Amino acid sequence: MRLVLSLLLAYVGLVVAKNTYIATVPKQIRAGASARICLSALKRIDRKVTIFANILDKQNKTVASTQAQRFLRQGQGVVLIKVPGNTPAGYDYKIRVRVIGDITFDQTATRVQVTSKVSSIFIQTDKAIYKPGDLGIYDVILQEITSVISYNETESS
Repeated sequence: MRLVLSLLLAYVGLVVAKNTYIATVPKQIRAGASARICLSALKRIDRKVTIFANILDKQNKTVASTQAQRFLRQGQGVVLIKVPGNTPAGYDYKIRVRVIGDITFDQTATRVQVTSKVSSIFIQTDKAIYKPGDLGIYDVILQEITSVISYNETESS
């Protein structure tokens, strides 16, 4: 009896979900960069849809938005949304994804963190692979938001 009931519930869940989408959004995005929003149709057929994506702050004001028409082949599509560089860092953001087409979809992901870029470190070597005893030459470049610091060094491995 339990087996029949669980199979029936699984079938009902599939029937209810057959004409919907799944949108995956990043939990953390960086100010000044683009965030990828992936959309998948659970029913694997070709569809032409219009996708609206908005980043909202805690007052539900739009921080960034994008609109794209995609032809979802094999049920998948990707939309990029550009996060403004002056967006304050924090957890007070949401991403809303709305799809209009054969099927409509409207969902909001909460607690999305926006981070700011603090620094980058670039390490450049003169060779890809060193053997024991080889002389290694490398450059280290630390780039902070306000300045660039460069350091050159020669080392024996």
